[in-house]
Amino acid sequence: MKQAIVLSGGGTKGAYELGVWRLLNELRISYDIVTGTSIGSINGALMAMEDYERCEQMWENLTMEDMMVDGITLANSVTDTMEDFYNQKQALRPYLKKYLKNKGLDNSPFTDFIEKQIDEERVRASSIDFGLVTVQFPSLTPFLLSKDKIPVGLLKDYIIASSSVFPAFPMHKIGEETFVDGCYYDNLPIDLAVNMGAHDIIAVDLHTTPQHPNHFRRPYVKTIMPTQDLGGVLDFDKQRIQKNIRLGYMDAQKAYGKLKGFTYYFTPESVDAMEKEVRKFCYGVATGEALMMQNGKSKLEKAGDVYRMFHLFEQYANNRTLTKEDYFIRGAEICGDIFGMDQSKLYDLREFAKELHDKIGPEDKYPDRLLFETDNQRNEIKRLSELKMEDSSVYLTGCLYHAMKSETLDLEKQMNILVYLPHEVAAVLFLQSIE
Repeated sequence: MKQAIVLSGGGTKGAYELGVWRLLNELRISYDIVTGTSIGSINGALMAMEDYERCEQMWENLTMEDMMVDGITLANSVTDTMEDFYNQKQALRPYLKKYLKNKGLDNSPFTDFIEKQIDEERVRASSIDFGLVTVQFPSLTPFLLSKDKIPVGLLKDYIIASSSVFPAFPMHKIGEETFVDGCYYDNLPIDLAVNMGAHDIIAVDLHTTPQHPNHFRRPYVKTIMPTQDLGGVLDFDKQRIQKNIRLGYMDAQKAYGKLKGFTYYFTPESVDAMEKEVRKFCYGVATGEALMMQNGKSKLEKAGDVYRMFHLFEQYANNRTLTKEDYFIRGAEICGDIFGMDQSKLYDLREFAKELHDKIGPEDKYPDRLLFETDNQRNEIKRLSELKMEDSSVYLTGCLYHAMKSETLDLEKQMNILVYLPHEVAAVLFLQSIE
C-alpha cells in the first residue's frame, strides 16, 4: 500500500505546505510518492529529497528578488488581478517594458534559485517517487510526469515549467517546446498520484474552497486546507509567510485530531471539559428548531429559510455528520466572528468563551433590546433592517442577549423576527450556554 502527498500550486501561499510537512514529520507519517504543481512541485521535490531543513531555510529567506529582476512586492499576483498595475502605475512603469519584452516579468533569478534548491541526483536516487504537472503551449496539452518520465538533466527545467504562471512569469522553453504553469490543467494533481500507484492520499490544498470537490469526499483522500485566506500568490511579506507556515501546521493538527475547531483552533482538552455547556447549547438549538417547525410547517415567509441558522453550524463540516460538540464549537466560532476574535491563535475554549462573554457589557449599552419585547413586528423589522444595513452585528447580539436574559422575550411570538438574525441568534445561544 502506497501513500502519496499531493501539493497544490499557489505561489507564496505554498509556505502553508511547509507547516503541514512539519506536522507529518512529528507524527512520523511516511509517504512513498509526492506530486505537485507549481510551488507544489518545488516543495514536492524537497520532500522527495527528504530535506525539511532546506525547505525551511528556503521559506525563511525567500524574497521577490529570488523570483524576478527588479522585484516589487505586490499585494496580489497579476494572475489574481490586474488591479495592482493600476494602483501602482508609477511604481510599475519602469518594469512594463521588460514585462512586454519578456512576455512576462523577467524571472531569470528563478532559474538560479531552483538550481540552488533542487538536487536532481538526490531526487532521482530517493526511494520516494516524484511527479509534477506542466502544460505545453500553444496546444495546451497537459504533461503529467513522474520522475522516470523526465529526461535526465531536465528535472529542474520541468519544475520551472510547472511554475511558469504566465503572464506573471514568462513561458519556459525546453528543447523545441514551450511550457506554462501546470495550474492551467491540474493545480492539485491527485489523479497523477493515483496513476503513480498511490492507495492513500494526503492532499494539501492552498485554497479555502476545494479545487477537486469530488476527490474531497473520497475515503482514500485526506484533505488539509485553510479556512482563512492565505494572501496573494506573490506576497513575500515575512510575517505573512510565517503565519501561513503556522496555519499549515495547525490545520494539519486538526486533520489528525490534535486540535479541534473548524475556523478557529481549540485544545481538545478544553473542549472535552465543557460537556455541560455543550448539552445546554444543543438544547437551545433544538428548542429553536422545534418552535420554527411547530405544527409541521414553517413559521417563516419562505420555505427553507428555517435552515438558515442551522446551515451556519453545518458550514465547514465537509459533508460529515456533526456531533453535539461540533455544534457547540461552531456556535463559539460564529460568536467569535461577530466579536472579531483572532482566528490564527490557539485557544482554551473556556477562556475563549469568557473573553466573548466579557465583551457584551451591561444592558444599558443596548437600548434597542426593547425591540424584542414589543408586539409591533412591522416597526421591529424596519429597525432591525436599519441596524443590519449599519453592519451592527455586535450591537444586535448584545440587544438580543439581554432581551433573552431578561426572560421578557417570547420566542414563539418573535420567531418571525429572529429568523433575520441567524448569526446573532447562534451567538446568543452560545453565550447563554456558558453562563
